[in-house]
Amino acid sequence: MNRWTPTFLAVATLTIAQSTQALAGQPPIFELGDHDLGPFNSTAIGGVNNFGEATGRSGSDSFERWTAPFGGEGVAVLPIPEGFDSAFARAIADTGAIAGTAFVASEGGSVVNRNYVAFAAPMSDEITILSHGPFEQPTTTSFVSSISPDGRIIAGWQGGSGVPGNLATVRPTLWIDGVWTDAGDNALVFFTIGGVNNAGDMVATGRIQSGPNIRRAYVRQNGAWRDLGTLGGDEAFALDINESGVVTGRAEDATGQFFPFRWDPDTETMTKLFMPPGYRSGGGEAINSRGDVVGFGNSNGSGQDAIAWPAGSQFGFRVIDRVDSSEWIDLERCLGINDCGVVIGTGQRSGVPGSSEGWITQLPPSQLGQSVTTDTDGDAIPDCWETYGVDIDLDGQPELDLPAMGANPQRQDIFVEVDTMTSRAPAPNVLSRVEAAFANAPIENPDGTTGVTLHAMLDETNLTLRDYPNAFVEFQADKMNHFGTPAERVATNATAILQARRQVFRYCIFANTYEGSTSSGLGEFPGNDFMVTLGAWEDGAGGFGGTPDEQAGTFMHELGHTLGLDHGGGDGVNYKPNYLSVMNYIWQTPNSSFASQWELDYSCFQFASINEAALIDVNPLGFTPERPMPQKYADREIVWGDGAETSGIRRAFVGETIIWNGLSTPAPVNAPYTHDLTRAWDTFAESPARHETLHGYNDWANLDLNFRDDPSFADGVSLTPDCMLTTELHDHHESLPVLGAGPTPCSTADLAPPFTTLDIADVIEFLQRFSMNNPTVDYAPPAGVFEIGDVIAFLQLFGAGCS
Repeated sequence: MNRWTPTFLAVATLTIAQSTQALAGQPPIFELGDHDLGPFNSTAIGGVNNFGEATGRSGSDSFERWTAPFGGEGVAVLPIPEGFDSAFARAIADTGAIAGTAFVASEGGSVVNRNYVAFAAPMSDEITILSHGPFEQPTTTSFVSSISPDGRIIAGWQGGSGVPGNLATVRPTLWIDGVWTDAGDNALVFFTIGGVNNAGDMVATGRIQSGPNIRRAYVRQNGAWRDLGTLGGDEAFALDINESGVVTGRAEDATGQFFPFRWDPDTETMTKLFMPPGYRSGGGEAINSRGDVVGFGNSNGSGQDAIAWPAGSQFGFRVIDRVDSSEWIDLERCLGINDCGVVIGTGQRSGVPGSSEGWITQLPPSQLGQSVTTDTDGDAIPDCWETYGVDIDLDGQPELDLPAMGANPQRQDIFVEVDTMTSRAPAPNVLSRVEAAFANAPIENPDGTTGVTLHAMLDETNLTLRDYPNAFVEFQADKMNHFGTPAERVATNATAILQARRQVFRYCIFANTYEGSTSSGLGEFPGNDFMVTLGAWEDGAGGFGGTPDEQAGTFMHELGHTLGLDHGGGDGVNYKPNYLSVMNYIWQTPNSSFASQWELDYSCFQFASINEAALIDVNPLGFTPERPMPQKYADREIVWGDGAETSGIRRAFVGETIIWNGLSTPAPVNAPYTHDLTRAWDTFAESPARHETLHGYNDWANLDLNFRDDPSFADGVSLTPDCMLTTELHDHHESLPVLGAGPTPCSTADLAPPFTTLDIADVIEFLQRFSMNNPTVDYAPPAGVFEIGDVIAFLQLFGAGCS
C-alpha cells in the first residue's frame, strides 16, 4: 500500500508577543476525500494520527474505494484488498499502520465483513488480511473500530454462528501483537466498540445480558468491563479513550438530554461537558492524550455543529468560530483530534443538501487552553514542533522541518545557527566539542537519557571581515542579511520560513572584534543572539582567531549568557572559587598555570557560599553526608586570588582543607577571618575590597531555554553583561604567579590528577589533548603542528618520571 506523507503536517503555533511580524489569521479548513466523484461525493471519515494522516473512504454509494486523504493534492487512493468489493480504512496509528474492514457482496446481495490491516512503510502496497477474529466460523462477520497509537493493538467486534451472542449483538475482540483475543463478557450484550489505547484499554456501549434494554458506557481495563455510569439519566455511550484512560462519549442527564462527558479513571467520576449557548444536547466523539474532547452539538433548531471542549474545561465552543469560516462547508461533527489539535470531521457542502464531506483543520493553541503547546522535555520547543515541524502561518505547511534536524520531544534540544566572518570560522572540532559537553550534561530526560542535544549548525563562513563599532547594531545588520540558510532566504515563502526559524534558533556570529576592543565575545543576557570575537587573540599558529580551546570555551560562555547564566552563575560576581564553570573568567579559557584543570563545562553543583569577611578553612565548600562532594570533582581544583591584584593565586583540591590566606595551618573553626579571594584576577577591581559573600551555583539545573519571552528576543534589543574578557585581562591572568606549593604537576608530562605521579591517567589525558590539537601538548617543533614528534617528546618526559 502507499502510505502518503501528508503535505499538510499537524503542528502547533505559539503566540509570540515579541514577534516582529504578525502571525497569520485563523487556520484553513481542508477537504478530505476524492475530489473527482461529483457533487454528491460521500466521504466517511475514519481517524487521524499524531502525524496528521487521516483515513476513511470516499466514493459513490457503493463505497468502492478507501483513501488516506489529508487535504488537497495529498489524497492517496489505496487499493482494495484482492478478493473484496470495497473497504473502509477505520483508523491509523502513529506508526502508519492502518486498520479497517473489507467487504464482500454475496450472491444474494448481502454484505459479509472481514477485518484487514495494512502495515506499510511509505510507498509499500502490502496489505495483510486478518482472520475474522478468535471465533473462526464460515458465517462469521467482523468489523474493526480502532487501532492503538503504537499500532500494536486493534479493537473490533465479531458476530455470527459460534460467537457468543450470535448475530444479534457484537462480541468485542482485541488483536494484540498478531493474536486475536476474545474481549467479551458473557454477562453483557454489546452494541458498539470504540477506541483503544496502548495499554489495551478499550471502550464500548452495551447492556446487561439479563437486564432491560438500556444502553450503558463501558470501559475494559485489566481484562474486566465496568459500567461508567451516567449524568443522572438512564443511558450512556462510550466512544473513545486516551492514553491516561480518560473516556469520552455522551450520557443522559436527569432531564433526558444527552451531553458529552469525560470519565476520569483516577477519581472514577463522570464529568458533564456543557454546550455553547443555543445548543440543547450533544456528544463527545474523540479525545486526545491531553484531554481535549471533540464531538457535536444539536442546536435548538434542527441543525448539528462541530463542537470542541478544551482540556481542563467543561465548556465547549463551535469549531467554525475558531478557524477560517469558509463558506464551502457546514462543519457538523468532529470525529477525531490528535495531540496537536488537528481535527477531522464531516459536514454538508454548502448548497448541496444530503451531501457528506470530510474535512480537516487545526484548532489554534489559544483555543485549547494552550494544551497543544505542551513541552514534555522542558526545552521550550513544543512537542508538536519537535514532532511535525513549525507551521508559523497556519497555512497547513510546516515552514521549519525540526524532525529532519534531529529534534526529539522526549529529550532537550537547543538549536544554534552559526555564521562566521571570513577567516574566523571555528576549528573543525570546536562546535562538536561543545555539543559533547551538552550531551554529557546531568539533565534527565523523559526518554530515560541524560544530557541536552545541542545542534550547533555551521552555515555561512564568508561574512565580511570587520569590526562591529557598535556591537549588536552591526551584528543585527548581518543577521538580517544572513540568518537562515541561503536557500531559505530566497524561497517564495521566505518570510514565513525565517519567522518559524526565529522561534527556535539562537544565532551566533564568529566575528572579528567589536567596539575596537579585544573582548572575546558578547552575548545577550538572556536572549537569542551572541558573538564570538577572537580577532585579536592569537591562534597559536601565527594567526588570529583564538586557539580551538579558546574558541570552544568562548562559544559555550557566550551561549551560556543567552541561557540566563551570568559570570557568577546566578549573579554577576566573577572569579568565585566555588563556581567551576566556563561562565567564570577563571575557567572560560585554559590558563597555563593550571591548564590540566580546565574543563569545557558548566557547573553541575552548587557549592556552599563563601563569606570573604568570615572565612573558614575546614570544609569551606560545605559538604555533608546529605550533600557529598560530587565524584566529578574528586580530582578537580579550585583556584582563588590571594588578596591584592598584584599578589598571585592559590590552588587546592575541591575536597581538601583549604587555607585561604596561605598560612601553614588552618584557622580554627571558631576563628573565621577576612581575606579577599577575587581581586587578584581583576585589573579593574574596586578598592578597597568589598569582601562579598560568594555564592555557588548549579548552571545545568538553571538554564533558561525559552528565549521567546526574553526582552532581548526583539531584534534591536540586546541586554548584555557589563564586563568582558579581553586579551589584556587574559594576559594578566596568565601573569599571576601560583603561590605556595599547591597541587602542581611534577613534570610537563603530569597532565592529570593525582599530581606528583605519572600514570595511565596522564597518557589518556595526553591522547585526548593531542587529538584536539591542544597547545599544552605541543612538545616538539614546529609550533602549532601536532605530529609524531610531540608523541615521542611526551613519552620521553613520561619515562623520565617525576623530578
